[in-house]
Formats: sequence, structure tokens, C-alpha cells
Amino acid sequence: MEHHILEADNITKAFGDRDILSSIYLKVQTGDISALFGRNGAGKSTLLKILFGSLNADNKFIRIDDQYSKTPYKESAKISYLPESPFTPNNLKVRQIFDMYEISKMRVGQQITQFWDCQIADLSSGERRYIENNLILLKDAHFVLLDEPFKFLSPLMIQEVRKLIISESDRKGIIITDHNYRNVLDTVNRIFLIRDGELYNIENEKGLAAKGYIY
Repeated sequence: MEHHILEADNITKAFGDRDILSSIYLKVQTGDISALFGRNGAGKSTLLKILFGSLNADNKFIRIDDQYSKTPYKESAKISYLPESPFTPNNLKVRQIFDMYEISKMRVGQQITQFWDCQIADLSSGERRYIENNLILLKDAHFVLLDEPFKFLSPLMIQEVRKLIISESDRKGIIITDHNYRNVLDTVNRIFLIRDGELYNIENEKGLAAKGYIY
């Protein structure tokens, strides 16, 4: 099995006079499922967008397998990103979108195939989010960035997405940020916390409490 490393160094970002990220260093590799926690406005989504390359940073240095990458999103085989907002076009059918992502019907479960001929506009918010999770997680890429993957999902769908995350982590490095911290903690093997612009490696749930993220 191939081994891949994503390393980000000296990531700094400010919005106006407010420093959001201060000299962040982050390293993940295939096999890692990493939680990225932080209070609202701490910079979680900002960091994911910078890692993906869709948001400029004031300073950054990103390497994938020791190769510097200024715009990782242009290398779709290396990194994929689930944004917090819906991204699937309303006017397309589910099967058309999976065709665009070159994901065959054979690779998806019954929870997806039941919507195969449905138009995206006709789906509920949870169904749409579930489909978007599958698109991003099943896409061939070394690293996956998930921003609020459990948003709108029913408990059953959350279970299915968690199973998919764990199975795909055999060959991918995955970073998850979501306010549903219990389901995140039950899925990951590494924990990061953004607080006051700095990134901390957290050992366990007690560490999150010590940093004031949870009680």
C-alpha cells in the first residue's frame, strides 16, 4: 500500500486586524483520521480551504509527498475537499454527478442507488449531504478534507458515513471538522484543536476539556 504525507508549515492568515491562524504547522499521512476542533470563528474552515488551495493565506508552505504545492486543488488525484455549503448542481441527476466524478454504481451502496435517477433539487438537505460525502470520500485522492460532513444527516446516515470514512482511511489521510464532536471522536485516531490562532495536538477527550473546548 502506498504511503503519502501532507505537511503544512507556517500557515498564517488574518482578516483585517484579526489574526485567525498564526504560524500553523500540521502533518497528516495516509491511515490518519484526524479531528480538527475549535470554537466558532477559530479558523477551522479557513485552514481546510488553505490546505486545499482555494483560499489564499498570508503565508503558507504546503508539501505533498515532499513536493511543494502552491495550489493543491489543481492536483485532484492528491487532495479532495467537502465544503460546508452544498456544491452539487440542482439541475443534475445523482447518476450524472457520480459519472462526472468517475465513480461507478458498483462502488456505492443501496443508500445511494435508491436516489440514482433523482434530481439533486428533489433531495432533502440530508440526502444531498449524504451523496456529497460519498462523492468526496470515494473519489481517488490521497487526502480528504471534510468540513461539517455530518450536517443535516440522520443517525443512520451518520453511521454509514463514519463506516465509509474508516474504510477509506486505509489508503487516505482524512481530516474532519464538525460540531458533532461525539461522532467525530468516535471516528478519528488523532485530534487537533485550533485556539487563539494556534494549533494543538490533543491526546484525548480530557485534553479537549483541559483546553476549554468541552466540559
